[in-house]
Amino acid sequence: MARALPAAVSLTTLAITACNARTARLRATGARAEAGPAVDVFIPARDEAQRIGGLIADLRSSRGIAHLRVHILDDASADATGDVVRRAVAGDPRFDLRVSYKEPPAGWTGKSFALQRLTDAVLDEPGQADRVLVFLDADVRLEPDALADAVHAFGVGARAGRAASAGSSGLFLLSIWPAQLADDLLGRLVQPLLAWSWLATVPLDLTERRPRASTAVAIGQFLVTDERTYRSIGGHRGVAGAVAEDVALARLIRTRGGRTAVRTSRAPGGRVRCRMYDNPRQTWSGHRRWLVAAFGGPITAAAVAVGAALIWVTPALELVCRRGNSRMAGAALAAGISSRLVARRLETGHLSPVDFASATTHPAAIAISAAVVADAVVADLRGRRPVWRGRAVPRS
Repeated sequence: MARALPAAVSLTTLAITACNARTARLRATGARAEAGPAVDVFIPARDEAQRIGGLIADLRSSRGIAHLRVHILDDASADATGDVVRRAVAGDPRFDLRVSYKEPPAGWTGKSFALQRLTDAVLDEPGQADRVLVFLDADVRLEPDALADAVHAFGVGARAGRAASAGSSGLFLLSIWPAQLADDLLGRLVQPLLAWSWLATVPLDLTERRPRASTAVAIGQFLVTDERTYRSIGGHRGVAGAVAEDVALARLIRTRGGRTAVRTSRAPGGRVRCRMYDNPRQTWSGHRRWLVAAFGGPITAAAVAVGAALIWVTPALELVCRRGNSRMAGAALAAGISSRLVARRLETGHLSPVDFASATTHPAAIAISAAVVADAVVADLRGRRPVWRGRAVPRS
């Protein structure tokens, strides 16, 4: 019975991934809005000189948004982020740059503090009511219709939430999952696990109709909400010290009776895409920074890592060592690889030869992720706080 468990779990994750194919994709609208809600985009930027110029160019080329404003905070950057922003904006009046040299207080992450300062400054200004708020990371890249598609999907989801039941608060948060790109070997192994981890385990149809905080999925690289929702939860103050502030925001909204949703922006190469890390060292330290917090603490993170290793690493070892039930081990391995391929296609819109090669190493990717979790758990238990962009990450 125990030997059949990995195969049963792997087949279940494959079935969930296949079912999510109907729900997870952001629909292209081809929107060319002459009128619509005011959209305010907020971008925290700390040492982003190499990335932010591309995002600004993409936003300047965006279509289908009638009233767009983009607010960028140069968060005490040690590089030329501010100069790059000024050149890229080129006098476009829709963009404004603010500079802050204030360090986050105790108990705040740098990103949440930067976004709170930025939204405090902007939302207190006189402006159009009922505006849509979009939070973007500087390393995100957008095709011209991506922002309009996200705003349209947000409006549809928010209206559906308000009409869902008398008990709904009407609060709503939409996450757009960028295609996660990587150039180094480690990144190509583990970055696809990010989308796979929720596409293979969270049945979106069920968990979005009956939202519970524990099943919330979100990604802070591209978040869409409205001013009412954001103010009602206290903005980023409500998640000030959360390392995974995106998931914390989604959980907070769900605890207030609201709804959250996540969609992949599927298109060849990714209508929305992001290259989070530039090298293996960044990939390891980046994952190590938030994995424990994302799973709710060191004990839960360790349990998840051990469980994943038993389900997907053990069958591979059995096949290599020719021990155990090879048929069951083969079924578990095949289902794991298949679910990863389905998830990757949902994420990026196509499968490259690199994706196929990466998927075949699924057990190795799981083992590496378990090692990252172990590294993070040991550091957490010893009280060693990770450092990101020159700042110590607070304990969640």
